[in-house]
Amino acid sequence: MTRVRPDVVVIGAVVIGCSVAYHLAARGVGNVTVVDRGPDSTTGSPPRATGGFRCQVGTAVNGRPWMLSRERL
Repeated sequence: MTRVRPDVVVIGAVVIGCSVAYHLAARGVGNVTVVDRGPDSTTGSPPRATGGFRCQVGTAVNGRPWMLSRERL
């Protein structure tokens, strides 16, 4: 049996991990593997999260991108 080794391993299969894997693949990284401790991405706490948005920054300059994001969401 031939083993295929990944070029990149992303740990965590929820929002950030899947986004990282997607963007790496979109940029041409050949073999991206995502691993997670759960059996799939529908288990654990993230799928049960109610969601939320907050802006806690020290300056208005740092807060502006957050506020612009909020408008898009």
